[in-house]
Amino acid sequence: MRINPNDLTNGSGAAGIENRGRRAENLAMVEVKVRASAEDATFAVTRHQQHRTAREAEHFLSTAPGYTVFQLRFNAILAVPDAWRID
Repeated sequence: MRINPNDLTNGSGAAGIENRGRRAENLAMVEVKVRASAEDATFAVTRHQQHRTAREAEHFLSTAPGYTVFQLRFNAILAVPDAWRID
């Protein structure tokens, strides 16, 4: 199957799936949360957020039906600004 690069663009960042990525026959929906602490980032992925992300994945798949045969996964990237900073 040929991949349309326009199908795998970054999200708006306002709400919803931040990134979509494809490798082999896997399609990942990635939610990115940046918060002041690791604990805040962890709690930012609420059940409501999970349901919204699932609905957005369904919408994406309805607009790009070639991906419906792929194994779908949901990932979250939790980030804390300056967490790796060495002073």
